[in-house]
Amino acid sequence: MSKLRANVRLRKYAQLADRKRSHSDTYTRSTTMSTLFESNNSPPHLSLEDTVSISTVFHPGSQPQPDSILSSSDGVLFYVHSPTLVQLFPNVFRHSGFAPLSDPMFRDILFPLDIPANELNVMLHALYRTSAAVHSPGWDTLLASVDRMPTCNITPNRLILPSTPIHELLLSYASLKPLELYALGAFYDIHSLAVSSSSYLLSYDIATITDRMAERIGAIHLKKLMVLHMERSLSFRAILLSYPLYYPSTIDCAFQDQCRLNHVWALIAAYLVWDSRADLSIRSLKLALDSPENLTCDVCRQVLQDRIKNVLARWSSVKRTI
Repeated sequence: MSKLRANVRLRKYAQLADRKRSHSDTYTRSTTMSTLFESNNSPPHLSLEDTVSISTVFHPGSQPQPDSILSSSDGVLFYVHSPTLVQLFPNVFRHSGFAPLSDPMFRDILFPLDIPANELNVMLHALYRTSAAVHSPGWDTLLASVDRMPTCNITPNRLILPSTPIHELLLSYASLKPLELYALGAFYDIHSLAVSSSSYLLSYDIATITDRMAERIGAIHLKKLMVLHMERSLSFRAILLSYPLYYPSTIDCAFQDQCRLNHVWALIAAYLVWDSRADLSIRSLKLALDSPENLTCDVCRQVLQDRIKNVLARWSSVKRTI
């Protein structure tokens, strides 16, 4: 949290401490905006209880000029520009039975939220269309932030778009948390996240997906993932076992020699098909296909190389995402 907080001495922090002790009174025990912005005239002797934490990004001098103050559940203050927050979601952070953030009353009083500072920071960056990567939020923080959005009247698939920093930040975990990211994209109908993460699930054993995770993914996207694995497996078999390696016989290469070449190819193809994986790389496939015993016929060698090139080209063109 050291990157997120900066300690600033402010007057009347007792009111904020009292608010933290009694969250049910957050709308009656609030601190005025003028008091929170006042920092140059602080008393010369303040105790540690007079210290409050302020976001290093969403601070009084940030742009656009802040007109409201949000307070996280762990006592960090975020100075925000309310028109920016309500532009896409007019009822953002609105509590049941209370006025929205755009109400003029919140220009003069604190707007308390029951949200941890690290999650609120990610959500504000997303609403501002800026990147929270500078704070290095972990996957659990990002996931919790997105899961909290609907309770704050934020629709994730309207906010997390392919061109936004929050989208890129989530995608940075695709190789580390592919299944969790796929489930996130599926659950909130963020198709771009599901598609991008699905390529990292080609090596995943679908049978090990828990019931809880399957429920979060949903039937449609679970089926899409299974179909992806199945289609790649079927395509791989079709590519390897498509046609024999025969060509017109020559003086140096009789039909029996070509049969020997096809027999070797069939053995290698059968082994690869039996142990086929949806995530088989081009490099691994090439190494396996280049292993037949030495061929004395130049035409056989050329036919074999042409077949290998054809197999690699066709396998590389098989769809890798849902």
